[in-house]
Amino acid sequence: MRFFGFLGLLCCAFASAQQPIVADSLFLTVRPDITVVVKAHATGANMVEITVLNPNYPPELLHERILQLGRNLGTEARGIVTGKYPLSGNDPKMVFVKGMFSINGLMDSNSNTMRIEPFLKAFVGDPEPLQIKGFSMLFEGIRPNERTVRTFETQALRAEARILNSPKPAIEYRIEVLAKRPDQIEFPDRLPEPKPVQIPSHSDDGFPFVGWIGIGAAALGAGALVYLSLLKPGNKRLKS
Repeated sequence: MRFFGFLGLLCCAFASAQQPIVADSLFLTVRPDITVVVKAHATGANMVEITVLNPNYPPELLHERILQLGRNLGTEARGIVTGKYPLSGNDPKMVFVKGMFSINGLMDSNSNTMRIEPFLKAFVGDPEPLQIKGFSMLFEGIRPNERTVRTFETQALRAEARILNSPKPAIEYRIEVLAKRPDQIEFPDRLPEPKPVQIPSHSDDGFPFVGWIGIGAAALGAGALVYLSLLKPGNKRLKS
């Protein structure tokens, strides 16, 4: 029971959420197999800490997955450290597999961009006993905007975001991966830029309103010219 109690605390470690969680939220229905925390460093790099909850997950495999993440991002993971870390005593069930490293391009707090797809692709495809299906990903220092992906669903995965304001601004994603191959994974870095709203300048019948004003003014001008011409001396049509 202590183990599952710790899991509950671990999964809720970022639970300073400022938005309510609905009953069918992925944060309640999807148990994470892996937790990921991404922080920005003063050098511009991303500091990443990964915790795999399966104590049988090989640290060597985690190291290879981190290298694959670097290949997916087109950069290199640096200072990789992986290993098994006991939580309490010598209980083999109270062991977690952790990985720590730095990398560029996984998160950009200046543009509020998060690269989730390359990460998911790096961790999909393990054999069944080691397969990771539930992801908890926390991006620290990111603030949401109109282009932030809040929910996303395909045949390969389901994802949901929640916004955290304390102790630091952050966005946490809970993701359930249904695919078994990396090439099945798609996840946008951000939503498309919204198109500007255009106000129509024509009336309902399709003719510009300004056009009707022009026609009216022209008609009034023509009528005035005709009337004035009739008032000229010698115009027989005005004689009684």
